[in-house]
Amino acid sequence: MRNDRRIPPLDILARVRLSASNNPGKPAIEFQDRVVTYGDLAFMVENVTCELRSRGLAGVNRVGINLPRSPELIATILSVLEIGAAYVPLPPESPTRRNQLIAQLAKTDLIIHANPIIEGALASRHHLDIADVAFSPCRSTCEMDIDDNRPAYIMYTSGSTGEPKGVAVLRRNVSYFLDAINQLLQFPTWDRIISATTFSFDISILEFFLPLSQNGTVVLADERQVRSGKALVQLLDK
Repeated sequence: MRNDRRIPPLDILARVRLSASNNPGKPAIEFQDRVVTYGDLAFMVENVTCELRSRGLAGVNRVGINLPRSPELIATILSVLEIGAAYVPLPPESPTRRNQLIAQLAKTDLIIHANPIIEGALASRHHLDIADVAFSPCRSTCEMDIDDNRPAYIMYTSGSTGEPKGVAVLRRNVSYFLDAINQLLQFPTWDRIISATTFSFDISILEFFLPLSQNGTVVLADERQVRSGKALVQLLDK
């Protein structure tokens, strides 16, 4: 029998805003000794979104992200989704030559980074240093028509058997995945999850977005913790 149950739109941002409105002090992200509340996260996303919109970016664009593990990384990914564009992971820990190739293959319109050196290393039409985003009150009145049949992100294979191949995952597929996983896990009973996976792997979608779509907390492991079993166990114990 065919299942005609409607798949909900990718509404992570709407849920983050709802959490920010109803419970702004609830921790959304914990990173090292830093706690980012839902109110903080909504503020960060709003400001990055304003910057992207001011540059004329929309659903047809591809945005490369070259940011270290941090709350700013998650806020930036959410901002790219907010304007309907697709993000392309370019993790700083990946070899520069690989990131160069992926930026070229993906034909990125903008690369967001935290290191000015990247502007000369990674090819793109435009660059944005996350430090240049004005984290001051910003209210955008521009409502955008978001197509959930467009890609949410494009991730590239390892390239071990040839040139890396890009796999585009649609927004509606991300929504279906999060909805299905939540039905299986009943995440609200968990409330917290540790994120230890690079955002160039699909499992990061679960680690970042499932908690945030359910008013939970992402405990974000830093670069040292993800490389040390002992440090990761200590984080789990906490």
